[in-house]
Amino acid sequence: MNIFAQISIAFWVFLAAIITILIFIIQIKTRQSSKVHLTDHSLLDINEELDTVIKSVHSTSTHQDIKIKYYSTLEQATFIKGNRNNFHLALLNLVKNGLDASQNGSIEIAVHEMLSSILIVIEHNGRCFTNEQIKKLNSILPGTDVINSMKGKIEVVSQQGQGTILSVKIPKAPGFTAKTI
Repeated sequence: MNIFAQISIAFWVFLAAIITILIFIIQIKTRQSSKVHLTDHSLLDINEELDTVIKSVHSTSTHQDIKIKYYSTLEQATFIKGNRNNFHLALLNLVKNGLDASQNGSIEIAVHEMLSSILIVIEHNGRCFTNEQIKKLNSILPGTDVINSMKGKIEVVSQQGQGTILSVKIPKAPGFTAKTI
C-alpha cells in the first residue's frame, strides 16, 4: 500500500472517531436538556409568583365555592432563587392539596419576610395528616422535592378538628437579605 492510501485510511479513521465523539456529546446534551432541571435557578419575585399561583387556582376555588384569602407583609419586591415552572407547580400542588382538604370553604395563604428567608404559610381547617404521614412527608406531599432543591423546607402542623398549617421556608436570593442598621 502506498503512502497516500495509508494517509487516506488514517484520515478516515480519525474523522470517524471525531464523528463518534460528537454524536456521543450530542446524545448526552439531548438527555440532559430533556430532564426537568430542579437546580435551574433564576431570580423570582415572591409576590409575583404567589399572585400567579393564586390566579391559577382561583377558577378551581370558585367552582368548588372555596374562598382563598391571601395576606402579604412584603413591602417591596423580595426575591428567591428557583426554577419558575417547578416552583409554580410545587405551590399549586400544595394549595390544591389544601383546597381539596378544606371543609368550611376557605384556605388562607400568607407570606412573610424574615431576616434571610421567606415564609409562606398555607392553612386550612379540613382533613389532617396523621403523625405517621407527617414523618413520611417527602413521599406523600407533592412539591417537597422542588422546595428542597431551593434549599427550603416544609413543616407541617396538623391537628384533628383544627386543620393543617403548611409552612414553606425558602432562603432569600443572595444579595437580597435584610440589612442591619
